[in-house]
Amino acid sequence: MASQTLFRVHFEDGERVDVTAANPDAARAAAKKRHEGVITKVKRVRDTSNG
Repeated sequence: MASQTLFRVHFEDGERVDVTAANPDAARAAAKKRHEGVITKVKRVRDTSNG
């Protein structure tokens, strides 16, 4: 089983959607189900719990 990563998907209208997915393509697909629009970028959310 592939590990899941938290991604932040940015849309052209300024909306951002955080999704957990195995890869950026899966993150795009998951975000499209939650918000319609043109995706401008997909970024992995870094772990900030260590400071």
